[in-house]
Amino acid sequence: MTSFDLIGIGMSLYFILFATCLWKAKLIHYDNFTHWATIVKFLFLYNHLPGISDKLISYNTYPIGSSIYLYYASKIGGYHDGMLLVGQFIIIAACLYSLFATLRDDRRLLTSSLLFASFGLFNLFNVAIRTNNLLVDFLLPLLALAGVAGIFAYRGHLLRQSFYVSLILSVLMLVKTSATIFVLAVLVIYFYVVFRDKFHKKKFIQRLLIILLTGVTPFLMYQTWVIHVKSTFKGLENTKHEVKSTTLSEILDGNLSKEMLKICHNFFQWICSWSSFSSLSFALIFLCFLIFILLFGIKFKKWKFNFFVFFLSVFYTIVYYIGLLLMYLLAMPTDEAVRLAGFERYASSILIFISGILTIFIVRELDKNFYEQNLNKRGYTSFKNFRNKRIYQLVSYTCLLYFAGSSLSEVNGMNFQLKQNQPLLSQKIVNLIKNKKTTKGKILVVSADKADVESYYLSYLSKYELWNNNVDVRYDFIMSGDDFKKTIRNYDDILLLDDHYTFVKMSSIVLHKDLKPGFYSSKYLLDQNGQSLAK
Repeated sequence: MTSFDLIGIGMSLYFILFATCLWKAKLIHYDNFTHWATIVKFLFLYNHLPGISDKLISYNTYPIGSSIYLYYASKIGGYHDGMLLVGQFIIIAACLYSLFATLRDDRRLLTSSLLFASFGLFNLFNVAIRTNNLLVDFLLPLLALAGVAGIFAYRGHLLRQSFYVSLILSVLMLVKTSATIFVLAVLVIYFYVVFRDKFHKKKFIQRLLIILLTGVTPFLMYQTWVIHVKSTFKGLENTKHEVKSTTLSEILDGNLSKEMLKICHNFFQWICSWSSFSSLSFALIFLCFLIFILLFGIKFKKWKFNFFVFFLSVFYTIVYYIGLLLMYLLAMPTDEAVRLAGFERYASSILIFISGILTIFIVRELDKNFYEQNLNKRGYTSFKNFRNKRIYQLVSYTCLLYFAGSSLSEVNGMNFQLKQNQPLLSQKIVNLIKNKKTTKGKILVVSADKADVESYYLSYLSKYELWNNNVDVRYDFIMSGDDFKKTIRNYDDILLLDDHYTFVKMSSIVLHKDLKPGFYSSKYLLDQNGQSLAK
């Protein structure tokens, strides 16, 4: 089997394994219903971008790069959870496959298997979000790595290289605003590579203009979205993470409130804690890379550039963490910021990006120092001695075994997660309103699950499944009979999700109606008690 067959067959099996799992998966994560699935459903139903009157879209400033793609995927394959998840995984798999373009010689088993093993690491670092949701925290670093892959794949062909980089970075900027930090990282690598290549003096100005245009294009593309948002929503933009310049100036002046000091304390305590998965992962990655530098330096007497890459990676990680802290201080609600909501999810993005960059660097450095440097002469006999060949084979097979095991583990984890959440709350809502006439009026969703109500999960999920912004959720019905009637009268419909003891008991006593989980018209409920129910 040639290494080309290994890459092709390996990626095919990887895609089939994950796509089969995702096709039968259901959306579970909270943020799918706050935005990522909601915007795709909106596009699917109405075939246009949201406007100022479309209240179901909570965060109208979010770019729609991946959402537009999923809109077309749903138009082709139908709108359901499995189609959306497989559609997004196609992008993920394409980004992963592009990393093999960084190989100097894709026939080498060791370098290919190291890249496959890095996919297993990505799955491990992505455990906070996984691929069974539409969140883009995994997509951002992979698109950035795909951009880096194009830099090396088209090296020596400036026009193609620049077109590819500008295209993929433009897409990256239109996926999420926080992608800016990844765009800048890729541009630094792009500028470094192209300026190391020798320019022909006669074409220096022409090449320089191409390079500058490549750097500017992603930000110009994003600016078109900003212009659209400002012209469409006219000052009524709503974003989840909106940075306030006045607060930023206060922080720069050293004026921190008690809440900000608490956020800083929790932030630094967490990143320095042994309980922090991301911090432990970074420590392991940098330690392994440092060991590689030492062994590589002793063997091949190469130190300077390797240490430069190491310290640059550490520096970039620190910069990302500073940006993450500023986001908690400036752009998040205080209650979420104090408990560092979503920290491991955000940290996983930079963790995946840095590990991917270091893996690309390692495989290229190894290839540059193989015993046989003439690519045409390489074969199964191209080793200095039998000992080197055995080490080569052992490391290669170990990496492939880890890749296979981690992939199966990830799929089993998603299947287990799906079984643990059955019957899904979303499916329960769908079943209860099936064949019922829903309206755009006010709907009260009744649930005995206090946690789902107070976390707003049920609120966003109900709005998504009922496709109605006028939805309230409630679990507390300890009140007088008159107040209970008044509560029912304030809504057009009532969705009873479970055998809520208090609600069912109050309905029996006050409305003389024995209720089971279902979808009821408030007028119908009160009519049973002989009340005049015209709203």
